[in-house]
Amino acid sequence: MCFAANQHINPTNVCVLRNTCVFCSFARMPQEEGAYTRSLDEVFAEADAARDNPTREFHIVGGLHPKLRLAYYLDMFRGLKARHPTVHIKALTAVEIAHLARIEKRSVTEVLIALKEAGVTSLPGGGAEVFSPAARATIADKKLTGQEWLAVHREAHRLGLPSNCTMLYGHVETMADRVDHLLALRALQDETGGFLTYIPLAYHPDHNELGEALGRTGTATTGFDDLKNIAVGRLVLDNIPHVKTHWPMVTPFISQVALTFGCDDLEGTVVFERVYHEAGAGTPMWLSYDQIVGLIRGAGKEPVERDSLYQTVRTFEDWVPGQGVARAAGPEGPTFQISHRPRARARGQQTGPALQGVGSAERRDPSVPGRKPGGTLLTPGASPGVTRSMSRVRLGRIGYINCYPVYGAIDRGITPLAAELVTGTPSELNDLLAAGELDLSVVSAVEYARHARDYVLLPNLAISCDGPVRSVALFSHRPVGQLDDRTVLLTASSRTAVGLLELLCRDVWKVRPHFAQARAEAPDLDALAHLPHDAVLVIGDAALLLAAQHAYPHRYDLGEEWKRWTGLPFVFAVWAARRAADHAAVRAVHHTLLAARDWGLAHLDLLADAAARATGVDISDCRSYLAGLDYALTETHLAGLTDFFRRLAARGLVPDGSLQFLQVA
Repeated sequence: MCFAANQHINPTNVCVLRNTCVFCSFARMPQEEGAYTRSLDEVFAEADAARDNPTREFHIVGGLHPKLRLAYYLDMFRGLKARHPTVHIKALTAVEIAHLARIEKRSVTEVLIALKEAGVTSLPGGGAEVFSPAARATIADKKLTGQEWLAVHREAHRLGLPSNCTMLYGHVETMADRVDHLLALRALQDETGGFLTYIPLAYHPDHNELGEALGRTGTATTGFDDLKNIAVGRLVLDNIPHVKTHWPMVTPFISQVALTFGCDDLEGTVVFERVYHEAGAGTPMWLSYDQIVGLIRGAGKEPVERDSLYQTVRTFEDWVPGQGVARAAGPEGPTFQISHRPRARARGQQTGPALQGVGSAERRDPSVPGRKPGGTLLTPGASPGVTRSMSRVRLGRIGYINCYPVYGAIDRGITPLAAELVTGTPSELNDLLAAGELDLSVVSAVEYARHARDYVLLPNLAISCDGPVRSVALFSHRPVGQLDDRTVLLTASSRTAVGLLELLCRDVWKVRPHFAQARAEAPDLDALAHLPHDAVLVIGDAALLLAAQHAYPHRYDLGEEWKRWTGLPFVFAVWAARRAADHAAVRAVHHTLLAARDWGLAHLDLLADAAARATGVDISDCRSYLAGLDYALTETHLAGLTDFFRRLAARGLVPDGSLQFLQVA
C-alpha cells in the first residue's frame, strides 16, 4: 500500500471564479478579507520550511488570479527545481492551465510545453468536479466544462505529462452524473493511458455559498458513501492503475478502511493542506511518517513510499516508530495559517442564479445527491409511468422533455420543493387529479375544461406554442384531405391533442376519419408501425423521435395548423389544483414552480443536453424544440385557450364554463 511524502503549496487564493464557484471555500476576490498572493521568495520559503520532512513531491494549485502571468509560475517551478532538484513538481489543474492560456493568448499545448520545460512532471486532477453540465452550472457556472477539462488532460498525456483524475461528490450531482463522469474518465484512459490514479473527493459544505444554500454544515457525505465511491471507482476504472483515498477530506480512519475497499494509495504526509481545510475539514493539516505507516499497518497492509510517478522510493520492514526524521508537528510560520471567510458570500454579492430559491430547510439525503429525505430520486427524462416520492402535497409532472424547463431545477435540487412528486403521462395525471390522488398537477387543457367546477388554474404557468409545436403531430401515409373514411390512430396519452385533431378534421380539413385509440409512447413506435392505419396522432418525445425517422411522407403539426386557423397561440397543458386542496400549500408550490421555470428558461442548453441523452433526439433539435415552447399564461394565451374551449363546448365535447384561477395575492 503506497503513499507519498508530499507538500501542498497554494501560491494564491485570488480567483476570478470566486462568486460563481459556489462550492469552494478557498477562493477570495482581490480585495476580500483573507485574500493573498505569495511572492516567489515567500513560495520558496514555504517550500524550505518543510525541509525537515523528506518531501518527494510539491503539489501546487491555486486560484485563477487575473494578473498572475505564466512567467510567474515558470519562474516558481524553475526556482523550486533548482532548490529541490530531487522533488517532483505536480502542478496546476486543467482549469488553471486553460486560464493561463486564455490570458496569455496562447494555446493549451504551448502552456503545457512551457510548464514541462520548467520542471513540472505531472498534473493534479483537480477542477474536474463532476462533468454533468447541469450540476456544473449549479456549483461552478463559469468554470471549464467537463469536455474542456478532458481536452487539457488529453493534450498533457500526448506531451508525456501524466496526470491524476478526480470526481467531487456529495453536493447536487445525481447517481447518473457520477456514472457518466466515471465513464468519461475511463474513455479518456482507454485513449491515452495517461491517468496515474483516480481520487474521489468528498464535498465539504462549511464556509461556502452552496453549503449555506443547502443548509449543511460539517460533513456532507457519509462514511458509507465515501467507501462506496472508492469501491465503485475501482470497479469502473479498472484501466487506471491506482485509486487514492484523500484522508484530509474523509478522515484518516475512513481512509484506513478504504484500503480494503479497492484503494491502493493513501494520500501522503500532505504538509499543510489548505484548500479543504478552508471548507471546514476537521482533519489534521499533515500526518507524520509514523502516523502514515501506522495507518497502513493497522489495516493489515505493508506501507511503501512512492514518488509522483508511482516508482518505489522505500519500504519499511525495519521502520521503528518514533525514530523518523519527520517533524510530527509540521512546519510553522505566517504562511502556515488558515483564515476562514467571515461569511460565505463576498460583500455585496447576491446569491447566484443557480442557487436562487435553495432554502436551508430543504436538506437532502447526503447519501444520495438529488434526493430529499424520504423521497425517490427523480431525474430528468424519467420514463413515463407513475412514480412517487414521499411528502405532503402531491404534485404531478409529465415525464416528457417539454416539462424539463419547469421541473429541471427541482430535479437538480436547485429549487427545493415541499411536495411529493408523481410522474406519469398526461392521461394518467388527468385521472389521478380527478380521483383526488393529486392535489395539483400539470394536466391537459381539455382536462381542466371537463373539471372546471373542481379545479382552479395556477396563474402564469402553462405549456403552449404560437405556431409549430413539433411534439404534437399527425403522421400520415396520404395527404390529410384524403383521410375521409380512413383509419386514424389516436394517442391514448393526451385528450387535448385528440380534441384539437377532431376540430381540425371537421372544421378545417373537412374529413371524417375512423378514429381508433392506440398506445403511441416512444417504446411503442415499432409496434405501432405494424398496426393497420393511414395516419396516427403522436405527442411528446415520441413525436420528436418519429419525425426524425421520416417514416411518413406527410406530417401535420397541430400547433401550426391551429395558428393558421385562428391566428392565436395554442395552450396544450396547464397547471391546475383541486379546489379542496390546501390553498396555502398550493400557493407555495406555485411559487416554487415559477422560480424553477425561470431557472429552466435561463438554462435551455443544459436541459437540451439532458433531453438529447434521455430521448436520443439530436441536441440541436431538442434545443430548438424547447426554445419554441412558451411556459407563460398571458392574456393572449388565455384568448387562445378560451377559443379552444368555446369550439369544444359548441360540439358538446366539454361543458361550457369560465376559467377560475387560484388567488395568489
